[in-house]
Amino acid sequence: MKKYFCTPLNVLYLLIIIILSFAFITVDFKTDYDSSVIKFGIMIVVFSYVVINGFKNIIIKENIKISTLYILAITFTLISDYFLLLKDGSYNIPLTTFIIAHLMYSLIIFYLDNKKSYKWLILEKSIILLVGIIALIITKEVLLFLSIIYALNLIMNTINSIILFAKKKEINNLFLMIGYILFVGCDICVFISNTDQIITPTNDIINMENMAICIIWLFYAPSQYLLGLSVNRGGNNEEENN
Repeated sequence: MKKYFCTPLNVLYLLIIIILSFAFITVDFKTDYDSSVIKFGIMIVVFSYVVINGFKNIIIKENIKISTLYILAITFTLISDYFLLLKDGSYNIPLTTFIIAHLMYSLIIFYLDNKKSYKWLILEKSIILLVGIIALIITKEVLLFLSIIYALNLIMNTINSIILFAKKKEINNLFLMIGYILFVGCDICVFISNTDQIITPTNDIINMENMAICIIWLFYAPSQYLLGLSVNRGGNNEEENN
């Protein structure tokens, strides 16, 4: 346990310091500096970590199914961040790729919880899709449809990761659970940062939005870092999950 925490959490603290510094320079001091490249660089580090360790597991034929899903999840997450950080345009593409990433994590949690039935997974995703389709029919807004599908998958994965850790108190499941809880914190900040689109902006609202923008990545980068760390799983679980 001590060996596991030795270097990863030191790196995590370093990431938090870097993000905190650039976030406040970008937002609070109102400079023209854009930290998007730095943030995307952090995601490339996480992506590289997951891919390297995922392929290592695949090569030694350990947790092949789960490792493959981790690689797919971080790949679609990186695509989402590319469009959000480096490309200006519609939110439809990054939301879609984030949804795919969440679906990969849904399957990871499902396979790790070998007592969970396929029926529950299918029922969960069917209800989420149905709610999204109803919203699409009523509003005819594709962005709302994608947002609902994204948000419900995020919420259900968070709940399921908590249930998984409650059943199997393993360090990797703890990383997965905390990663998703921080992910929710990130999206709450994203919602707050767009409050002016819902209600009339005031000075207090603007200050609240600026603070939310400032701390989004204080939740997001550690969440992705911890989700990435959870790829390292000792023992071959393939037999349990088949």
